[in-house]
Amino acid sequence: MTSGTTDVVLDVAGAVRCYPDGDLTIRAVDGVDLTVSVGELVAVMGPSGSGKSSLLRLAGGLDLPDSGTVVVDGLDLGTCSAAALARMRRRSAGYVFQELNLIKTLSLAENVALPLELDGVPVREAMSIARAALSDLDLIGAERRRPDQVSGGERQRAAIARALVGERRLILADEPTGSLDSPTGEDIMKRLRERVDAGAGAVVVTHDHRHAAWADTVVFLRDGRVVDRSTTNGSAA
Repeated sequence: MTSGTTDVVLDVAGAVRCYPDGDLTIRAVDGVDLTVSVGELVAVMGPSGSGKSSLLRLAGGLDLPDSGTVVVDGLDLGTCSAAALARMRRRSAGYVFQELNLIKTLSLAENVALPLELDGVPVREAMSIARAALSDLDLIGAERRRPDQVSGGERQRAAIARALVGERRLILADEPTGSLDSPTGEDIMKRLRERVDAGAGAVVVTHDHRHAAWADTVVFLRDGRVVDRSTTNGSAA
């Protein structure tokens, strides 16, 4: 199937992901089905160890399923080479890591521009796109600062800008509000909601029910399995 031919941007079917734990094998993701379309924000909730981050890693191609399938924007990740997976992450899926993973020696603009440059966009054009993305997230004037020179909320917004640049249609965010105060966390969720409404799908791992209220669908995991799903109005306002 050719990438970008459907409004379904993520289709996880019967996904299983196991990890060794001493003499045991932990089924971190145990037969999960999840579909996300353009215009849909899905919040994933559950206790620690329930498989939330493991599911997100599968969706982003950082891990591959032991069985089942994960399809991102029409591309079956289980059939991809390492190079194809890296290309998918640059072009189709933006990932906001819980630890943010901003490069400390680069400015915010350079961090945001990096995936574009790696995908062959000329440096000047990539930097122009990065500055526009940072401006959209109220980071005007912070473009030349390094991550250690800005606040936690500004770092978080820069990480989101990096995930949104280009034509990515799937946004994956692992606890994007976890270390932020309530107003800043709400602002981050509002930004993600706006990007989804503008033409993307998103999966957000969160522990906070207030932030999950921005989602269209809330999926609850326990022991690697989906134990409940609910729908919201997609707005916390």
